[in-house]
Amino acid sequence: MPRVFYTPAYDVAFLGLERLHPFDSRKSTRALRLARSALGASLDELVMTPEAPATERSLRLIHQDAYLSSLRNSAVVSRVLEMAVLRWLPGAMIDRAVLRPMRWAVQGTIDAARYALTHGAAINLAGGYHHAHRDHGEGFCAYADIPIAIEAMRRDGLLSERDRVLIIDLDAHRGNGFESIHTCDERVVYFDLYNAQVYPGPARVPASHMLLVPCLAGMNDQQYFHALQKHLPAVLKTGPFALAFYNAGTDVLSGDPLGGLNLTREAVLRRDRYVIETLETACIPWVMVPSGGYTEESHKLLADTLVWACGRQSTPGTPNTMDSNKFA
Repeated sequence: MPRVFYTPAYDVAFLGLERLHPFDSRKSTRALRLARSALGASLDELVMTPEAPATERSLRLIHQDAYLSSLRNSAVVSRVLEMAVLRWLPGAMIDRAVLRPMRWAVQGTIDAARYALTHGAAINLAGGYHHAHRDHGEGFCAYADIPIAIEAMRRDGLLSERDRVLIIDLDAHRGNGFESIHTCDERVVYFDLYNAQVYPGPARVPASHMLLVPCLAGMNDQQYFHALQKHLPAVLKTGPFALAFYNAGTDVLSGDPLGGLNLTREAVLRRDRYVIETLETACIPWVMVPSGGYTEESHKLLADTLVWACGRQSTPGTPNTMDSNKFA
């Protein structure tokens, strides 16, 4: 049974500024509240809280000092977060209201990775900032939480220098930041199924340890699941993997203004089930993070997966019960 990492400090809520970006900056709290209404006290028993935001020491495992220093500049942060009005606010205010919640999310991903490596599975209700590069941020992503978590596990000896890690990125947008960070690290296998017709566009020729699968805008349930079912098992055959991260973006939902794909709510849940059950059948510890999602339905989709993942009775290695024929 996965543990759920969450703190109210994940939420970005400051003078209504969160309304200036389509990302639901309170998604984690809203999803947990909705899932709790279905599961009750049994969910509360699974929730774990990070003790503090990620430290500068952890952030420096990936990010350059010059970049981290530049985040004190309001104009820089306004570009990263795609909120022009932020350039007129004091840097300390922006850090407290917006960047600090993101550092809490980074620590949540680190803690989730540590738990998954020792107990099998974890869900962090924030994170998946896959547009963050070593030397800059973009696309509402300031810190590269998954690469930071990988390096933290190596630093702490929970991953050996030879252990291989899998990142499964099913956000609608290509994770150009994570991709750039791991281009020269063959120990990290990166699988990205993305809409090539939206930001940041199609990839150039990827490294040999990366499988970047472009989709066309408007792809429906059947087409999407066909591609996922074709490529994910093939990626797993390149293992073994000591740990997997699943970037479960909900911007694949039909009607999402930025994702451009056409999946139903039912298909998003079945996608999450398929990925998680496939990893568990392969006995690979996993961490799920929510990544992007830009509709009022986004927190409901995350809650759907929480209710399923935390309300079921299964253990790693059990058969995959996903009804893939529904999408045949």
